[in-house]
Amino acid sequence: MNVLNNFIKKINLTKEETIIILKRLNRVLPDPVYSEEGNLNYNDLLMPLEILPLLEKKYSLLTTINTIQFIIKLLEYYGTESQVINMYNDCLNDLLSVKEYPDLYIKKSITELELFVKQKYLEYLVECSHTKVRNLILLSLLMNYPLRLNSLISLNYISYEGANEDDAPMNAVSIINNNGDYSLILNELSIVKRKIFKITDELFIKILKLYTSRFKRGTYLICSVVGKPISKSNLCNGLINYTRKELGTPLSVFDLKTIWKNEKREDPNSKELMDLFFT
Repeated sequence: MNVLNNFIKKINLTKEETIIILKRLNRVLPDPVYSEEGNLNYNDLLMPLEILPLLEKKYSLLTTINTIQFIIKLLEYYGTESQVINMYNDCLNDLLSVKEYPDLYIKKSITELELFVKQKYLEYLVECSHTKVRNLILLSLLMNYPLRLNSLISLNYISYEGANEDDAPMNAVSIINNNGDYSLILNELSIVKRKIFKITDELFIKILKLYTSRFKRGTYLICSVVGKPISKSNLCNGLINYTRKELGTPLSVFDLKTIWKNEKREDPNSKELMDLFFT
């Protein structure tokens, strides 16, 4: 592990963080950049025009930024010629601009997304997979409520006869189905003591019914095909891959929240949600 250890000493990351990023690179590179023996092979990273699109397609904006920053440090460590490093820096600066000024880089409108969701819902009535409907639920949900990632992966779904708002667990976000009346409960979060929002979007409710009637689930609404919780990375990367393939534009949770904020900022009916999640 001498090569890896020597490199880690030069950068401001732990060994565990370094290995996570190296394994992330292994998923997109033709040849592994990292082996379990601690060897580093950076040859494929010398082709930024080929590598950068792979990273942007595979990972979220923030993950891509962090990965490119890591690549630059690795190439500097090996004394790579400045022309290659400058190409990575140019891309990094573009992505940092997208992060800092997201409103200037909106990829889709809510109207376009609503049409897409409606079309896919009709398709999925005939045939669908768990993963596709789960991602459609996420799209529809985030068009209505710009929830944080932590809330999405731990979103409770409570549905039984007589269920009501008092059944929502503390320190959590929940959807309650009370005999066909749906509510979103923000309960004892750091941002708010308790907020209850009546869910009125009929299309979202239809997708929710399709999802919960056809597929197994556990405590959480957004779960694996066997009903187990999923990780943040699985949720994020799954949504990006789904929208890239089905919509033609990769959209992350961050992108969808930005779209919501951009289009709803002047809507008086959205002021409460705007204040909760963006101030």
